[in-house]
Amino acid sequence: MDDLAGLPAVGDLNAGHQISAVTDEDISPLSRQDNSPDASESGGSLLLSSSAGQSSWAIYAFTVADADLFSLKGQIGLDPGEGYWLAVANAASGRWEFGQLLQSTSFSRNITGYESDGHLISGTTLYFAMVAYDGDTIGIVNLSASVEFPPVLHSISGQVKDGSDAALQGVLLIASPGGATTNTDVSGNFSFPALEAGVYTITPSLASYEFAPLNASVDISAGNVGNVNFAGSLMAAPTWTADILPLINGSTGETNCLMCHSGSLPAAGRDWSIYANVRDNSALINTRVNLEDSDPFQMPQPGPKWSQANLDLFQAWIDGGKLEN
Repeated sequence: MDDLAGLPAVGDLNAGHQISAVTDEDISPLSRQDNSPDASESGGSLLLSSSAGQSSWAIYAFTVADADLFSLKGQIGLDPGEGYWLAVANAASGRWEFGQLLQSTSFSRNITGYESDGHLISGTTLYFAMVAYDGDTIGIVNLSASVEFPPVLHSISGQVKDGSDAALQGVLLIASPGGATTNTDVSGNFSFPALEAGVYTITPSLASYEFAPLNASVDISAGNVGNVNFAGSLMAAPTWTADILPLINGSTGETNCLMCHSGSLPAAGRDWSIYANVRDNSALINTRVNLEDSDPFQMPQPGPKWSQANLDLFQAWIDGGKLEN
């Protein structure tokens, strides 16, 4: 296609043309950088009328930098059976890269890795050409270009210690929104190394421990934030009466398990309002409440998964000996 299209050599392209720097906007088809002699304007459209065995083309150029994705879109007027090509210049290979023959009145082409793959001319400019061939005539009605810049990433870090100022290892920390997780190391340190700029709530969790503060709001819009610290202390062993029954009957704000598992005909014959039943089936319950919401065996149903704090509470009750009072 390079020879057939008659486009100028990629090596002859330069950033000295009149170019448009865009992030996301419509571009007039008449704002081409160069074109073959048989291109003509018709109102706001550019007509490319090719002869038999020959090509008609128009070249456009855009300046972008440090973007993840470059998208080219267009609306084309053409008769049934006619087609056109979108060609992108590659400085590294010195050639125009033609996609497949397009026969739709609209097109969209994403160009990923264009900077590392050598598509930028003079390091900043991406050139593409619209090409009609072998007697086909197309009207370029509109064009648009957009870029997706890589997200700005920052870190959140801190430390978790216990009441005696000793490091707490293995503490789970959750960053919301997004749900990113990390754990403290042997020195009690933690880090979320690459979060998008914004405001996050960091919540620590470890079975049998409670934390001060319960969570921390951290704004990393302007850069990395450190010294997000927490103090953990062992909770008194949870009991059935004070902690677990209120969790199961919905008093803590979780879905009420007793809607199904109580009364004269409890689901699966299991009444979770009775201490002995929950004690003897605690392993089964613990497995079910830790399943994901999409799992048909997840409990409670219908309802969302228990909060991590209450999942930890139930585990702490088990670890503490399943005390009744």
